[in-house]
Amino acid sequence: MKTYFLHYCINVTRRKAEIKSIVGRPVSPEEGAVEAVACVEKLKNKLKISNSALAKLVNVNQSSVHRAMSRRPPRLTPTLQIICNYAKKRLKIDGAEQVNSGNDQLAKAVSGVWDGSPERLNKLLTLLHDLGDLVSRD
Repeated sequence: MKTYFLHYCINVTRRKAEIKSIVGRPVSPEEGAVEAVACVEKLKNKLKISNSALAKLVNVNQSSVHRAMSRRPPRLTPTLQIICNYAKKRLKIDGAEQVNSGNDQLAKAVSGVWDGSPERLNKLLTLLHDLGDLVSRD
């Protein structure tokens, strides 16, 4: 008795966007582009700068910045990646400066009220805890 094995080759076609990337890069040029444009727009609005000023900051041609920002649907081009990386770094630095400024302001406010005594420290801590409870209720 002879046994025959039949081998079938089934090709399944998939759209490019459905293929998973192994190296972690976006699969399609559109993936992540909307978020990148939003990040850059946030920086532009915060600094109140134009595309030409942004181009000078990142050392890219102004026309390339304009194309990267105005393309519909947006695509994650190398230019958009460059300006998005710059925007992320700049927004992160500005956010850290705001936190440090808030810490300095709080330290100045406490030093203006606290006379250095342990009793006054306990009262200030109780006040801050109670204030935190009130704020968290809202």
